[in-house]
Amino acid sequence: MGGRFAAVPHTEVVAEDLIGLQERLLRAVNDREVPQALLAPGFTMQQSITSATDYAYNGPDGWRDWLNDIFEFFGSDARCELVEVPLCGPDFVVATIRLTGHSALSSGNLELQWTSVTRFRGGLAVSAEAFATPAEALAAIGAAAG
Repeated sequence: MGGRFAAVPHTEVVAEDLIGLQERLLRAVNDREVPQALLAPGFTMQQSITSATDYAYNGPDGWRDWLNDIFEFFGSDARCELVEVPLCGPDFVVATIRLTGHSALSSGNLELQWTSVTRFRGGLAVSAEAFATPAEALAAIGAAAG
């Protein structure tokens, strides 16, 4: 592993599997789909970095609600991308994510970037929490920003 992915103290296979799951979740966002097969029972998503999404979303219905909320502001061309993975552990991925596209409300362009901590169990996403900066996300899991 190299490039935009940080080295991890766990096996490459584990890190690649979890990063692959994170990328599949982002593909579902781009496809405007609920990745029900990737969400654990009781899945929660907490977005508190913007007033538009300052809310806890629960389960597949919550994922759908989040999509509706966020794409109320972004046009149909909006795309989500994985910018980097500063840290990957045995059951979590810290990922910087960028959403870009045209505004659904005006002719301007929009960009929203955040760093998430997605926790996994048994190959399913258990929770996702968004933070304004990588340092905040790393602090939330007890890792030193560096």
